[in-house]
Amino acid sequence: MICCDGRALRAWNLCLLLLTGAGVSHARQPTSSTSTNPPASQASQTASRTPRFDQHAAARDARATKVPSGYKREPNGTWRDDLGKLVEEPTMNFAGKYHLGLHSCGAGCRYYTLTDLTTGVNLPEIDMFSATEPPPRTKDGHPYITRLIGRPESRMLVAQYLIETESGEKCRERIFVMEGAKFIPITATSDQCGSW
Repeated sequence: MICCDGRALRAWNLCLLLLTGAGVSHARQPTSSTSTNPPASQASQTASRTPRFDQHAAARDARATKVPSGYKREPNGTWRDDLGKLVEEPTMNFAGKYHLGLHSCGAGCRYYTLTDLTTGVNLPEIDMFSATEPPPRTKDGHPYITRLIGRPESRMLVAQYLIETESGEKCRERIFVMEGAKFIPITATSDQCGSW
């Protein structure tokens, strides 16, 4: 996805927040790549190896009803975090009992929280996907931000790294599975992102 006519990373971050709402996606299984499509035979081989959300199922926990600390509901029905920034309503949206939340901390700065809604406890392991100011950089020196894609009844988490390069925006992707409180990578980092 190209956004905002290739402007700087800060504009990309703002545009991404606007396009994705809170920034955490709970979309469909991948159907195609955002980059050029490989030949049909290669595409079918790749599709058969791509992990699926349903392969890493998580049962819904009916006790997942606690509001994360720092979240407040405004009289108009919107939600704000402890920095006063708008956030998505804290519902169970990941792995059966967690709320995966995206928070803004300024231009080019975003962080995620992962709250166990049965206890209200935040898990710090999600911090590895956050971006501060200045933004994190890839091994080859390019700044990036991370978009996370999950599902309410799956432990699988897709991390899409939105990278600002001299030639424009690029996307790399890696898939993780939550085991206990840890995120274990189950794929190598791909140079293209799927449409989830």
